[in-house]
Amino acid sequence: MPVGDLPDPLFLTAARTLEGYRTAYAHYHHLLEAQRHALRTGDFVVLSTLAEESAGLLGRIDEASRLPDELAAALDQADGPQADQVRALLLTVQHEAESAQVGIRAFTADLEARRRTLMGTLESLGGAPAPPPPPG
Repeated sequence: MPVGDLPDPLFLTAARTLEGYRTAYAHYHHLLEAQRHALRTGDFVVLSTLAEESAGLLGRIDEASRLPDELAAALDQADGPQADQVRALLLTVQHEAESAQVGIRAFTADLEARRRTLMGTLESLGGAPAPPPPPG
């Protein structure tokens, strides 16, 4: 049975943390798209810079403050606009994280295609035998 809305301190902490995650994941997704573009155009200097920025951003996301432990239990029992806003933010963050995962898979596929192309070119030029494919 609902006991009211989320307490203000819990709401503010959760909303601030979730908004930070949402923004960071959205930024990460844009960095992945920029990396894919740099790979397609062969701009490896930009690609390297973007890869470093992306890795740093993922590290900051991982190190960011976590959601309060009591949030899940409070949301189960809360009913009100603050609880609804946190639930909506949770869904948005989940969507941003899933979008980043899709972007990572697409970028990985692009990298693998580029690797195969480069290895084929080296083999046709009589270069060294192709190394084994990467694990995974």
